[in-house]
Amino acid sequence: MRNSRLLGSLAFLVFSALVFLGTWQVQRLAWKNDLIERLQNRVHQSPIALQIALDQFRQNEDVEYRPVSLRGRFLHDTEKHLYAIDKQGRPGWHIYTLMELPGADCRDCVNPKRYIYVNRGFVPYGLKNRDKRVEKSSLSQVDIVGLIRLTRDNKSFLEVDNQPKKNEWFWLSLEEMSGVNSGLSKQQVAQLVPFFADQRAGNQKNPWPRPGTTRVNPPNRHLGYVITWYGLALALLGVYGFFLYSNKRQRIEDEI
Repeated sequence: MRNSRLLGSLAFLVFSALVFLGTWQVQRLAWKNDLIERLQNRVHQSPIALQIALDQFRQNEDVEYRPVSLRGRFLHDTEKHLYAIDKQGRPGWHIYTLMELPGADCRDCVNPKRYIYVNRGFVPYGLKNRDKRVEKSSLSQVDIVGLIRLTRDNKSFLEVDNQPKKNEWFWLSLEEMSGVNSGLSKQQVAQLVPFFADQRAGNQKNPWPRPGTTRVNPPNRHLGYVITWYGLALALLGVYGFFLYSNKRQRIEDEI
């Protein structure tokens, strides 16, 4: 009898924990669905000026995925190559190029120029080097719309280390991309915008790089977790119910 009560108490505690975890994941599912909806709406908002984006960023406002208007010229000798998989599952690279912006975008700078790394888009694996691409270069200013993307402080344990000397990057780090082996001048580093921009798809003059790579789909596995935790709770009820039934039947047989 004592063992049965102990087992019953343990089953109740485990069942309560499983229900708690399932309910927590229901709440997380609602939060994640709301987040995805807000991000999807955000990427379709009207573009804002870079200075407005910078002001909001400095005020700790959430600016990621916000469209921003950029006018400047690309400095193609600053290309960085971030390993990527395209929407068809092909390996390749995202081409990050420094864009030099005119002084109108910076009200408080000693040097009136600003610089921002722009993800110009995807190229297949074998077209990492620019001399292998058919691309019309232009030193003139271009107008683009980009989606703001934030830098990261560190990589996950599953990610490969960046290889600055090989110009091969596996996770976004503005600090590393503008570091010792970046090829940037001190002036460019000092005036570097503290986030990236993913160029939005538009009128494409060159086949590569291909812009419009941003995927606004944060991982959402919470429904699976809900099913798992609630499923385990139901399974525990079934097992414990069968245990009680077997015990009762055994007692009846013993009495007979």
